[in-house]
Amino acid sequence: MERFCGRLLPTIKSRRHPYRSMDSYVAANAQLSLIKIKYNLEDSLSLLPKGSSAQLNFHNVSYPTCELLPPRRTASSGSLLPTLVKKIAVSLATRFNTTTRIIGKHLKPEIIEQWGKVRRLDGDTMHASSLVKPKYDNRDATFVRVPLQYDLLVDKHARSRDREPEYEPQSFYGQLENIFVVKLPATPDLELVQPATLILAAIRTCTVEAENSLDMHYYKRQGRTEVVDMTSVQCVVGRVKVGNMYAIIDRSGSMARGYYDPDDE
Repeated sequence: MERFCGRLLPTIKSRRHPYRSMDSYVAANAQLSLIKIKYNLEDSLSLLPKGSSAQLNFHNVSYPTCELLPPRRTASSGSLLPTLVKKIAVSLATRFNTTTRIIGKHLKPEIIEQWGKVRRLDGDTMHASSLVKPKYDNRDATFVRVPLQYDLLVDKHARSRDREPEYEPQSFYGQLENIFVVKLPATPDLELVQPATLILAAIRTCTVEAENSLDMHYYKRQGRTEVVDMTSVQCVVGRVKVGNMYAIIDRSGSMARGYYDPDDE
């Protein structure tokens, strides 16, 4: 309360009508806050010098559609959990079609960085729950939609063995827990002729238990954590508490999702 009153005092421009000045400031500040949240303009409308903030961001030519934003944590400032290192190794083993033992020879904690935010160019800014804690008056930007690897074709009649399989795309959602930058050296073990930089995301999946006619999904529990490439993370999704479950609000639209054509085989 003292901090809020301290922000109001400089806005008083009239001794005869102090409340009019304060009312105008409160209304304008609320409108600006809503614009920032609705259109993801927190960084664009920031009064900090643009040069200093841009230097802290991370870009890579292999990932032209996104950039990473602070906070940033290196191996020297905080050790990674062994379970996370193992999950990264499993993801890289699948990517390079090799074993986790070979990956372990080149995957050292000192070549792994963690970042707090990822911003899709002309899109959403997503937060890693391990480094960015949402404020009480801000939305939770850690829950995301994951297409591509997670848009699987599921047999609608899997429990009926006598019926012909009929496939449909199924979306998966999860919480973005970690954002990793892994810098691998050139090595013939991975068929890398030059060093490679990978941006990975650790996502704890949401176990969807129901959905309605509006394509809204409901979940109660979260499942395992998996590491995927950052190109698989598409957008932020919202959540609304409904009884003992959460409804997932996906505003990406059907055109932004993977499309399956059964005749294109």
